[in-house]
Amino acid sequence: MKYSAATNYALHTMLYFVASPPGKTIGVQQLAELQKISPTYLSKILTRLVKAGLIESAPGVNGGIGLSGTGINSRFLRSFMPLKGRHPCFIAAVPSTTIRLV
Repeated sequence: MKYSAATNYALHTMLYFVASPPGKTIGVQQLAELQKISPTYLSKILTRLVKAGLIESAPGVNGGIGLSGTGINSRFLRSFMPLKGRHPCFIAAVPSTTIRLV
């Protein structure tokens, strides 16, 4: 299955947060550097994820981007079930971690 570049970056962003400890936030600049893309381009993608309620954005010095507090882990993973059933959907590399969605 082919995805657009924006969808691919959105999926990798979500996988980063799913693999991170609960409550972890990261700045847009840092997240863009991890994915080797422009912070401006990533910001447009993040805006869509915020509007969809998948992530939250907190402004300020201690702010950043993090998972929404609405049970996103299970909701995010369940979103792939109609597409692939219980078989692995894809394997994506996240910094120093490999995540397999089942």
